[in-house]
Amino acid sequence: MLDPGTRADLARCRVVYLSVTEQAVAGRINGGKRPLLAGGLSDWTRIYELRRPLYEELAGLHIDTSNRPMDSIADDVVAWTLRGQNTHD
Repeated sequence: MLDPGTRADLARCRVVYLSVTEQAVAGRINGGKRPLLAGGLSDWTRIYELRRPLYEELAGLHIDTSNRPMDSIADDVVAWTLRGQNTHD
């Protein structure tokens, strides 16, 4: 996401931005094995704030995943994708 070439590639695609609140992500990252999040929530917040403007710029659809069931989120993404197949965007 930070690489300009990657952003250029993504700009030619339909991009979904799945966000989550700090409160919701705290429980999801505890005990995880992600090196970029070794510092826990503070690392996540720093990375998210750095990347958020890029996500917002590229995304055609934004869904807050904080308190929604995964199947509902998937249904929204599928519906958005199918609408795009019927348009010229």
